[in-house]
Amino acid sequence: MSNKADDAEPNSVPILRALSTDDLGALEAGLDFAARIADAPRPLDIANVQRLYDDYLNEQITDEDAIISLGLAFGDEVRRHGNFVWARVVDKYGDETCVAAPKHEVHSAPISMIQKRLRRQERIDLKHLRDATIAVMEERILSGAAERE
Repeated sequence: MSNKADDAEPNSVPILRALSTDDLGALEAGLDFAARIADAPRPLDIANVQRLYDDYLNEQITDEDAIISLGLAFGDEVRRHGNFVWARVVDKYGDETCVAAPKHEVHSAPISMIQKRLRRQERIDLKHLRDATIAVMEERILSGAAERE
């Protein structure tokens, strides 16, 4: 789901592509895993995603699959509330399943966002982060972000 490196050398402009069949299977498995951990139905609402995040932080969860599933659940909130789509992004840091704006070169990397904040042990309001992420993406679209073919 995520092959990102914090210290990667820049190599090119991000490339967005549709998820492959394998990517879609991994996405669904990750979202299912998050729902099982949360003991809640899919799609997880922001309250369940926040509870998982707080639990991971409090219990110092380091299991990569669990953290990726949390990032996907957060990304699903961004996707659904912002009317975005899932995409695979390859950029200077690696490749990751991301949330993207249809027809625009605008994306957000929810797995990396969650990984970074957990690593820093940040106490955050994920509803605020979700809304701010959507606002930034929408602003980039309105400001004329490049359209995709």
